[in-house]
Amino acid sequence: MLMMPSVFSGRLPMVNKTDNHARIPDIKNSTEEDHDQDVEGIRRAAQLPANIFLNSNQPCFTQFFLHGQPPIGLRTANLQNMRYICQERQPPGVYYYASMHDEARGIPVYSGYRLHRGNIAFQAQHVDGWIQTPGITFQGTNNMYQGQPCHRGHLYPAMTASGNPANAANSVRSTYQYTNAVPQCAPFNTGLWSNFEGRIRNYAVQTCIPGNGELFLVTGSSFAAFQNTPPQPVPAPITQLVNGGIDRPNLLWTAGTCLYPGGQCDSFAVIGNNVPASLTQEITQAQLNVILQFDVQNNGLKRYRTGEGVRLFPGATSCSNVRLPTEEYPPEGESGSPGSKHRPSSSTSTSSPKHPSSKPPRSKPRKWG
Repeated sequence: MLMMPSVFSGRLPMVNKTDNHARIPDIKNSTEEDHDQDVEGIRRAAQLPANIFLNSNQPCFTQFFLHGQPPIGLRTANLQNMRYICQERQPPGVYYYASMHDEARGIPVYSGYRLHRGNIAFQAQHVDGWIQTPGITFQGTNNMYQGQPCHRGHLYPAMTASGNPANAANSVRSTYQYTNAVPQCAPFNTGLWSNFEGRIRNYAVQTCIPGNGELFLVTGSSFAAFQNTPPQPVPAPITQLVNGGIDRPNLLWTAGTCLYPGGQCDSFAVIGNNVPASLTQEITQAQLNVILQFDVQNNGLKRYRTGEGVRLFPGATSCSNVRLPTEEYPPEGESGSPGSKHRPSSSTSTSSPKHPSSKPPRSKPRKWG
C-alpha cells in the first residue's frame, strides 16, 4: 500500500475570479461514491489556480488533443486525486501543453502537446532550473532528486517545445515543471529515449507537416513493464524516490497521431522500460493500449465497476500504422553535444545552437508489415 506523504507546499493560491461551473467535476453516470468525491471536489475547486481543474472538460486543456478528446481509461479509480493542468509559465494565461497529474503518486500521468507548421523551428534554449506548479500539493522537488540515480525526465520534451518562434524561451521554460517530469533512469533518458524524441521531431518536419498534417502527441508513464518483441506486459514492483516518496514509473511511452486534411490519419507509438539498460522500441498504438490496460487493471488504477478501456486517441478512427524515421531532428551535431542535451541531470540546459537552415526532405511514412 502506498504511503501518503505529508504536504510540503504552502497554502494553495486563491483565485478571486473563477467560473466555478466550468470547474465542477463531470458527474454523469456517477456512483454514490463518485458523488461524495464530487461534492468534496467542488469545495476544493475554489482554491485551485485558474489553470488547474478537477476534470479534463476545459477548452484550455482539450485544445492539445486530437478532436479535443484527451485519453480515456488511464485512471478510473481515485479520481479525486487527479488534476488537469493547462500548463503555463509566462505570461499567465498562455498555455503551452496539458498535463494530467496524480496527486497521490506525485507524478504526471501524461502530457499532451501538438506540432504544426508554426512551431517546429526547434532551437535549444537556456533554462535556469526546475520549478513546482502552484496549486499542486504533491509533486517533485529539487531535494527529492539530489543524490538519486534518476533524472527529471520530461514528458513534453524541452527541445520539442522550443519550436515556437514567437516565444521559444518561455515555451521551453514551461516544460521545466515537476508536473511534467517523472523520475527517469539517467542512461535511459539521455540514450534511446532521447533518440526517439529526435526521431519523432524528424517525422513531424519530414512527413506529417509537409503533408499538411498536424501531429498530436501524448507522452506518459506506466507502472507496468514489458518484455519481448512483440511486447508483452509484465508486473513490476512500484518504488519511490528515497527523498520524498514520489513514485518512480517502470515504463515511459509516447503515442502520436498525424491528422491530415480530409480525416486521414497515421499513428505510431514508442515504449521503453525505465531501467539503465532499457528495452525501448516502436510499437503500434493497439499494442500500447494493451500494455496500459494491463497497468490499469493490475496496479490499483481501475475502479472495479467500470468496463472502460484505454484509448489514447478516442477521436481517431482507422489510422494507418507507420514507422518513424531512423535519424534524429535536429541532427545531433546541430543541437549540442550529448553532454548538453535538453534534459541533463543538472536541470539546466546551456546549449543554444542555431536552427538548421534547411529541413530534411519530405518523405513518405514507412508502413508496418
